[in-house]
Amino acid sequence: MKHSKLSPGFSLILSLTVMAGLVMLIVTVSAFITIESRAAMNQQLATRARLNGIVAMRLALAHLQQEAGADRRATARADITQTGTTVTNPMWTGIWRTDFPDLPPTWLISGRADQEAGFQSRSLLPNDYLTTKKADYPSGYWYPWLSGYTPTDDTLVNLVGAATALPASGSRPSGLVTLPKVALPDDDINGTYAYWIGDEGVKARVNLPEVRSGTADDIDQLISLRSPVTHGLLKDLPKQEELPMLSRLDQAPLLTSFDAVIAKGSPIDFRQYFHDVSLSSAGVLSDPLNGGLKRDLSLAFELSDDLFAKTEFGQGNTDGAAATLTEKGFEAVQMPVLQQNGGKPTLSGAPMFSRTVTDGQVRGPTWWALRDYHRLYKQVGWTAGSTGDRSSSIPSFRARSLGPNVAAAHPSGPPASSGLPNNSLRNRLYGYSDVYDGDLPTPINPNASDLLNGDTGRLITRPLNVAATPYVQRVTLAFTVNKMAYYEWTLIRGPKGSRWWYLPWVDIRLNITPIVVIHNPYNVKMTWKPGISTGSGQAYAASVSFADLAGWKFKVKQYTNVTRSSFYNAPSGYQTDITEFFKGQSPDSDTEDTFRFYLAQDTDAADKSITLEPGELRVFSCKPVIGDWAKSIALDNTYDNRGGYRDHIPDWNFGDAALDSFNVDLPIGLEIVPGDKLRMRHSLACWPGDQLDMLTGPAANANSDK
Repeated sequence: MKHSKLSPGFSLILSLTVMAGLVMLIVTVSAFITIESRAAMNQQLATRARLNGIVAMRLALAHLQQEAGADRRATARADITQTGTTVTNPMWTGIWRTDFPDLPPTWLISGRADQEAGFQSRSLLPNDYLTTKKADYPSGYWYPWLSGYTPTDDTLVNLVGAATALPASGSRPSGLVTLPKVALPDDDINGTYAYWIGDEGVKARVNLPEVRSGTADDIDQLISLRSPVTHGLLKDLPKQEELPMLSRLDQAPLLTSFDAVIAKGSPIDFRQYFHDVSLSSAGVLSDPLNGGLKRDLSLAFELSDDLFAKTEFGQGNTDGAAATLTEKGFEAVQMPVLQQNGGKPTLSGAPMFSRTVTDGQVRGPTWWALRDYHRLYKQVGWTAGSTGDRSSSIPSFRARSLGPNVAAAHPSGPPASSGLPNNSLRNRLYGYSDVYDGDLPTPINPNASDLLNGDTGRLITRPLNVAATPYVQRVTLAFTVNKMAYYEWTLIRGPKGSRWWYLPWVDIRLNITPIVVIHNPYNVKMTWKPGISTGSGQAYAASVSFADLAGWKFKVKQYTNVTRSSFYNAPSGYQTDITEFFKGQSPDSDTEDTFRFYLAQDTDAADKSITLEPGELRVFSCKPVIGDWAKSIALDNTYDNRGGYRDHIPDWNFGDAALDSFNVDLPIGLEIVPGDKLRMRHSLACWPGDQLDMLTGPAANANSDK
């Protein structure tokens, strides 16, 4: 074979090339194997971490179910505890047992790193608790205000970090949550875990859409007035249907018109609301006191009066059903409520609770009263006037007192109907004035008795209807005194002739300017509406009366000089009983009904109704004229201190000697000497048959005008 001279060394080159390829292949395979090994290891570690996370989640769920799964539990954040003490972990969730209220709360966290796994979830109920009623945290248990344990930084893990919540600032507690890692208990597993359980139940749900119509008479709109769900945070956004689409709170700026309506052009840091608002909170109506679900009373409360009276809530005696909670559990209890005249049966009702005490039975309010409160939305009316997307109408309500009121409880009127002092219609404090201390010879506890001193003929009236009315915020009586001199010409005969002299005498006039202020504390309009006027008087919606001024006196002093160091003529001054003073002005005034004011928005108008806007204060006083005093006067919706009423008794019951002793040039002083007590009553015409008539003249029977 013939060889070419140009191919020397080719075999060597080829061999080196093959060897280089093999080396490269080996390096590549080695690198690939290394990468895959590391990827497999990372995958294994990730799987282990994920499994550790699942373990932590399952431990957390078990801890949650163990502590909060029962119905008789209550939850709250740690920042409500330990008043005056620094709570180092304010966002922890505590669980209180309502069946064992003396137990300290448990805290839903994984626990301390220096304790074994699961130590934090051990029961805090000691074996001897039922006998000792004492319990405390065991050594090693971690509670929010514990100061003896501080984990090192290398053991901590952020569960709620700075990207989710904000640190403490001013009075706002820190929203950050960091906990140490707890080692898993198994010897053959090298892993740690940590968990914190937040309480969504204490957060406000912000993505509930407002689906009710704005129509005034729409049933959903009416029901909303008594609904516990408040659509307030995002209710003004135009597209309510977008709210359920939110999955995170920081997506809220994507909602239509959010910047213009909510943010108002300023950026919002949503981290400050992490522990306060929620997009997913929900719950059930569990009964934390007795366990189980709460009874839905709305269906029973929507029944008619006749049907409701047949239930255990109405009378408490239907087929053995019971609605009154006693020390023995729920029992059927009948409580007399109102004794009716005309041979009608005594009304009775089931109280919400009843307890046996030394004085008798402590009764709770009736289920009728709670039902009436539930049904207030049915009595709300609507008037046009406001503006805005959700303000097409303004709710209004006819104000009313407790029912049965005084007129129903004591329709006969005169004090003699009960034989008790200060017991007329206008002077009674609802149905209880004849049972409080001082009104009965033998005082009783009205909260623990159904009868007046055990008299079966006289019941203590209990409310079946709740009150909702503006209240009298202030009553002021401004007194001013005028001292005027009058001269009387007298012919004086002497031994040398006769001469005419004028002798002065002083008239003291008392002017009274009453001022009444009423306030509507509710978020709806309130209207006071009078009954129908009769020929004998003008009907008003409300009045304020004064009574029981026994022992109260006016005292007038005259001083001999401007230093007021001594009195002239009468060292103690002249005194007159206030009740007698007003009786002198109006013969129909007496101790039980001394004087009264009728209130009207416009005393000159035929309609004496009064309507107050939500939160409104209304002032009633006299017109800027001075008139003669009477037992009953009308106050206008105005404020004017120039008007009032003057007395018309020249001597104030002091006698003629007092008129002769007063000197127009000497200073005088007026003092009101307080007596035993003073009663001020606010009367309201609100229930069928109620009348507050300002009579045009004295009543034929004085008792009928009380």
